[in-house]
Amino acid sequence: MEGAIEVYRWQAEYDSWHTPALTARLLARHGRGAEAVEVVRAMNSAEDRIVDLLCELLAAEGRAGEGLAHLDALEARGTWEPWELFRLRARLLAACGRLDEAVEEARASSGSGARTPRRRWLGSSPMPGVRRRPSPSWTRTVRSTGGPSACC
Repeated sequence: MEGAIEVYRWQAEYDSWHTPALTARLLARHGRGAEAVEVVRAMNSAEDRIVDLLCELLAAEGRAGEGLAHLDALEARGTWEPWELFRLRARLLAACGRLDEAVEEARASSGSGARTPRRRWLGSSPMPGVRRRPSPSWTRTVRSTGGPSACC
């Protein structure tokens, strides 16, 4: 395992987010969650998949409060809108045992505005009666074609 981590760390210098994220997941799977959190924090990114991974790792480490503080900082900097952070915040609140607060936030954010989390999660369009077509996922593509080599 140490060899794999070293390869990932070396390759991370030449990759934007993919390799550090894989390194963090590998570390977390092998009980080295604190190191995984540091790998993700070192990316210093507000990109959605990085923030999502950081919150996931912090919750798994029992440090959901740090995740909430990170989300608050992103919101304060204007990097993300509150409705964009709703899903992550709800999971972290639940991990902290603050279920009542998570439910209250869900109720407060389920209004009829054009940019509510519910509308975004359901994939609905802000225009009444018009549904967005779901984007194809990589897993469906791989399964239907028999794998990456079948399509090349």
